Amino acid sequence: MRINLPGVEDPAELAGTGYDDMVRFHQDGSAVLIGAFEESVVVGLLWAYRRDVLGERRIHIGHVIVESTARSNGIGARLLRRLEDVATAEGIKSLELMTTIANEKAIGFYEANGFVAARVQLEKKLG
Repeated sequence: MRINLPGVEDPAELAGTGYDDMVRFHQDGSAVLIGAFEESVVVGLLWAYRRDVLGERRIHIGHVIVESTARSNGIGARLLRRLEDVATAEGIKSLELMTTIANEKAIGFYEANGFVAARVQLEKKLG
């Protein structure tokens, strides 16, 4: 979280808010949660939610997390492919996500899995 949110001083507080969002999206039926397991142990997790953007139904990827000891084994790519299967079955044609420009590993991972930059968010810090 620190690389994606460098200005956040308390990631634990933000994680609590994220958890609340997960519960809310689960309750309203928009959540998508996909896990990867090795011998009943979670080694990967993809959390996303369905949403409408400019009249288009999409799935927004909130987190793709793979246990550090299980990385580089294709788990993240398999999680994304499973999400694509879910989206296709529901007639959803777009997956989206956000990451920071500094998170080069994440950007490389997503580009290797067919994602392309579609928008750029610009910021100006004041004060």
